[in-house]
Amino acid sequence: MTDVTFLVQGNAIKGHRIVVMSYGGMLQELLEANAGQIEIEDITPQTFKTVLEYVYKDVCDISPLNVFELMYASKVFGLTDLERECANYIQESLNLSNIGAYYTQALLFDSTEYIEVCQAYFKTNTLEFIASTGFLEVSNEVLVTLCSSESVSCSPLQLFLACVEWAKSECKRQKRQVTPENLRTVLGQVLTKLRFQAIPWTDLLESVLPLEILPFEDVGRIITEVLKKENVLKKEKRTEFSDVDIRSPVKVIIMILHEHV
Repeated sequence: MTDVTFLVQGNAIKGHRIVVMSYGGMLQELLEANAGQIEIEDITPQTFKTVLEYVYKDVCDISPLNVFELMYASKVFGLTDLERECANYIQESLNLSNIGAYYTQALLFDSTEYIEVCQAYFKTNTLEFIASTGFLEVSNEVLVTLCSSESVSCSPLQLFLACVEWAKSECKRQKRQVTPENLRTVLGQVLTKLRFQAIPWTDLLESVLPLEILPFEDVGRIITEVLKKENVLKKEKRTEFSDVDIRSPVKVIIMILHEHV
């Protein structure tokens, strides 16, 4: 018969004192300090059930979706064996299909060690990852972090085009039409992190601008910076493209660009 109740985020979960106390650590301290219900707020009911499963059976179901929360819980309760199993699981199971989920959880739990592990994986497998279905399923937060870091080994153009494919998938998830405006909306801060200035002007002209995703107010500035960097503006026509009317359609800006190079 159960003789202790854990109230986990308002959900009652029953257990046996003698079994739970046998694991020592914080669980034992909680039981010794509380004769009645024990309230736990910073761990989800499902994760706590998994912790109890491990306490009772020395095994539990670890998956890409729960491994970081389970690791967090194991640290809270001082379950070093479970923490070690979670760490081993991450190292052994990391692959293209789950790296997005792992990175999301590492950011959520502010796990510096595993954020670095994920970034190292990205750097080694960038091209494979951005071409995978797993990339299309990452959160916007992961995408912003990825585009902000140096943990990528692909060209800025390749990363931009991959982000466009992600945005198309995100539009479908949000039941939005795939339009330049909606692609721009779902990308949000991602557009501020991509290194458009590092994209060769010919690629910018042929592969980026025609998509009409960049905000109009950024187009002239980026064109000017790219062309000045490559020193391809004709000397007699040093017009600042940032002075181009930002209300002009991108196609008009492209036409002006052709006249200056």
